[in-house]
Formats: sequence, structure tokens, C-alpha cells
Amino acid sequence: MHNPFTFQQVVEMSNEAILVIDQDHRVAYFNAKASHWFGYGAADGIGRHVLEFFLPEDRAAMAARLDRRRAGESERYQQRLRRADGELVWGLLSVRACLDDDGQFAGSLVAIADISDVKAAEGALRESEFWLRQSQRVARSGSYVFDIPANRWTSSEALDELFGIGPEYPRTVDGWLAVVHPDERDNLRIYLLNEVIGRRQPFQLDYRVVRHRTGEVVWVHGRGELTLDDDGSPSRMFGTIQDVSERHHRDEERRELEGRLLQAQKLESLGVLAGGIAHEFNNLLTSILGNADLALQDLPPGAAARESILAIEASSRRAAAISQQMLAYSGRGRFVVGPLVLSQLVRDMVRMLELAVSRTITLMVDEPDGLPPVEADSGQLRQLVANLVANAAEAIGDREGSIHISTSAIDCDDQHAIVDYLGDNLRPGRYVVLEVADSGIGMGLETRGRVFDPFFTTKFTGRGLGLPAVLGIVRGHQGAIQVESQPGRGTTVRAYFPAAPPAALRARPDSALE
Repeated sequence: MHNPFTFQQVVEMSNEAILVIDQDHRVAYFNAKASHWFGYGAADGIGRHVLEFFLPEDRAAMAARLDRRRAGESERYQQRLRRADGELVWGLLSVRACLDDDGQFAGSLVAIADISDVKAAEGALRESEFWLRQSQRVARSGSYVFDIPANRWTSSEALDELFGIGPEYPRTVDGWLAVVHPDERDNLRIYLLNEVIGRRQPFQLDYRVVRHRTGEVVWVHGRGELTLDDDGSPSRMFGTIQDVSERHHRDEERRELEGRLLQAQKLESLGVLAGGIAHEFNNLLTSILGNADLALQDLPPGAAARESILAIEASSRRAAAISQQMLAYSGRGRFVVGPLVLSQLVRDMVRMLELAVSRTITLMVDEPDGLPPVEADSGQLRQLVANLVANAAEAIGDREGSIHISTSAIDCDDQHAIVDYLGDNLRPGRYVVLEVADSGIGMGLETRGRVFDPFFTTKFTGRGLGLPAVLGIVRGHQGAIQVESQPGRGTTVRAYFPAAPPAALRARPDSALE
């Protein structure tokens, strides 16, 4: 079939800029597209050196390419070019070296496709990806796509950073689950299989992950949605995973603060109630004891009713002791405050304490000399020590065990903060500490939270007023208390009392043994 077009006509109709370059790298021919694209007329373009079409900073590299061209090399590459008006454009250059019959370099044939729009799109995409990465970094959030049939997921750079993983990390379901905290791994696997894959539900869950490189535990919020194949089978899940550790920490702190506030309010309310009841109870007991005493005075020595009245009097005195414990818990007990040395007070009580505990229990006392005095009521502190030792002995029971009583002094400051039972920080200053540690059965978290509640007890016998009275005595002396205990590992109770100035003891040297 006869071709009606000449070779030059075909070249002129081409949508690519086509140039013929002579052996000196000067333009020997421009087609119409090249003339239009570069902005040179045919006459203006002919004879120009090809380096004029490149940016000054690129010309050294282009000159090296021209040298390779002389060796007969052909190549294809992308390059920035400059138009006659100075505008920069991107071209895809296909260059073929031409050799004469003797094999000598005779010039080049260059075809250039305009890829400026492609480069602009690539630049916009890179910029979009850059800002996406920055946004995810600021939001501490990453994205992922999970190909379900292929068991393969891909993730953003921010998610890799959040998980602490690199390109070599296995991107399978097991690889994903390996990052999840061991305590939540099985539940998350079941959730994925049953709820997300099984029921086609969107993924939305808070869970913990362990950063692969550092072992740091991080709370994250995962979200995801499924795409389905034509037959309704899940094909992909895509979504985001965000670091929400700060929110979880704030929620935990808020719950802790609310718990402390509720506990303080409960103790305060119970203290007011106990104090009110104890006062009314004391008024009744005063009347009962007074009338019992009058009745005893009116009865002859051999009267049968004397034993009954004496029993009434004994029960009333036991009830008065309970009332005094309730008053101690409420902080409204009678305090006769004076300077005393706590270690000396404990030493004076050792013999009585040894008689009060079982023979199977070893009582150890560590009471160093030289402790600062405290401003305290001697009787109240004796009751405190006796109650703590009695509670420790009950925790040991009939088994063999030990109770260790010790006193010490400690400074509370910013570097050595002391947190009490309610989670409050003690005021800075010097404190004298009474510690009673036992090898008993210990307590769980729930029991520890109620040990100072009036009438709360885990024993078949007992009134549940010993430790509440201890708390009231400590609070009445502007002190603080700590409880450490675990089931099977015993219990340690520490009572902190503000130290008095040494001058207080020198003023009343006999008060150390009150």
C-alpha cells in the first residue's frame, strides 16, 4: 500500500518534540512541536547548543551525558528544561546516538515527551503525603490497610513509629497481634474473628500495645472498616490507630482522685456519725453507771440483786470502752498532749504486748535511741500500739509467725514525698514513724480499702473498731497512715507523727515516759 505521507510530514505531526542534534551538539532540526514547546521559531532554534535548554546547575551533568553520546550510547531519562521565556518544564527524553558508515559519531536524534503535568501531580502527591505524615505525627495516629485474603497489611510511617517496628517486621495477622499486650492478645484475636470478620462489624476498640523496640506499653484506639468482594466476603480492612495513652492516664488519675475524695468523704461522714453516736451513748452510759452505783449503795451486802447490778456495771464499762474507740475514730477523743519519745513508749509496753499475743508469735522490737519527740497523748498512742499489735496477731492466728515493731525518723520533702492511705501528700517536715509488720495472711485490694471502716471485720469475732480507732488517733495528731499488704505476704502499717522541736522535750524531761 502506498504511504501518502513523507517521513518529514510524520515527524511534523508528532505529539512529541523531536530534535536532530549534529556532532557538535547543536540543533540541526526542530519539528513544530519542539518549536512550540520551547518557544523558539524554527530559525531561532536552529544552531543553538543543546546545553542552552538546560538549567545552569544541570549543565555539568548534561555535558557528561554528551560525552557518553559520542561513544554511541543511547538513553532515556527525565530532565528539567528551560523554555525561551525562562519557564521550567519537565521532559522525558529518549536519545539515540547516530553513527556514520565509518562508525563515527554523527549526531543524535532526540524525542521529548512533555511530563510537566505528571511531575506536578507527583509533587502535589509528595506534599500531600508529607503533610499527612506530619498530621499523623502530631495526632500520634497512624493508618493501615489489611489485605485479608493475602494475610498482609501495610502501614504508614507514623504507625510503624507507634508500634516501634521497621520494614523487616512481619506484616501478618500474627505479626500485628504480637505487638498487642499479652493480657489482651487473645481477646483481640477473638474480637477480630467473631465481631469484625464474622459479623462484618466496624473495628473500634481501646487496647494496649507493647512497642517492639523499647517494650514501652502504650494505650491505643483502633478504628477500622471492611470492604467486601462481590460475593460479600471481606477483602480488606482499613483504618487508623491512635496513641491515647495520655487520655487513659488522665482518666486513671481522675478515677483515683474521685476514689480518694469519696474515701475521704466517707471517713469524714462516718467520723461525724460515730462521734455523735458515741456522745449520746456516753450520756446514756453515764446515767446507767450512776444509777447502778446508787443502787449498789442502797442494797445490803448480801442482797441477791447485787450480782445483777454488778453485771450491768461491767457491761456498761465495756460499752464505754467501745464508745471511747468510736470517739477516737472520729478524732473527738480526749487528748492530753505533751512531748514524748515514741521509742521509749514502745519499750515500756513490750512486756504487756508479749503477754497479749499467742506464744506461737515472735515479737521483735527495734526502738533506736535519739529519735525526736512528738507532741502526743500518751494514752492514745498506747491504745494505737496495742490495737496495731492485736490486729497483727489476729492476722497470724494460731500459726507460727512474727510481729516486728520499729520506730524511726524521716524527712519529708520534694525529693522524699510521703503519700498516705488516702493518696494525699504529707506536708514537708520531719516525722517520727511507728511501723508494725506481721507475717499474717495479708489483705487484697478490696479489703485494704475498707480496713478503716467502723465495724468492718473479716473475723468471726471482733467489733471492727481497732483500726478505725488507730486512724482516728493518727488524724487527731495531724499525722498520716500507710498500709501495705498482699494476700499471703503479711501486712505493714506505718503511722507518721510530726516531730516536735527538741526543746519541747528538754522543757519537760519527765514527759518522755508518760
